[in-house]
Amino acid sequence: MFGRITRKYRTKCRTSQGPILHATHTKNMRMGNIFRVPIISQRGNSHLSVRCYAVEFKNGDGDENLMDLPTYHTLAEDAIVEICEKLEDKFYQIGNEEYDVTEQEGILNITLGSKGVYVINKQPPRRQIWFSSPVSGPSRYDYIDGCWIDTRTNTDMNKLLAGELTKLLGCEVDL
Repeated sequence: MFGRITRKYRTKCRTSQGPILHATHTKNMRMGNIFRVPIISQRGNSHLSVRCYAVEFKNGDGDENLMDLPTYHTLAEDAIVEICEKLEDKFYQIGNEEYDVTEQEGILNITLGSKGVYVINKQPPRRQIWFSSPVSGPSRYDYIDGCWIDTRTNTDMNKLLAGELTKLLGCEVDL
């Protein structure tokens, strides 16, 4: 789920409630450091019990080169809004009421009726845009040289989306 695990060990951590708990720490190539900390609850004099796990993402080795957060938000929001505006115009031209595009709080939903739904959203901890396609599946995009690029396939997000929409809609889509 999170990529290749390089090492896993137990460590101690202090919670906001005070006691020291054991936490499982997983060093991961793609996501940096992942901490799974048991959340302990105690009611009255009853025994302590584990309720759930909290996952906290921390910058790990190799993450020092991430762009600053305000720049990331500006670039990601601009990309999402630009796609939204272009697709609103295109869907208006096509005139099919099944097609819809909505953007809210950094999440872009592109609904194509029976052809499927695209979801594009910001992932600030990794400074990425995540993309879910009914055609090509999930992808993660990093900002490289002025474009959002999937580093696994070296594919530009706008070009991939434009190509898939052109095939699904049967007309040229330019993003």
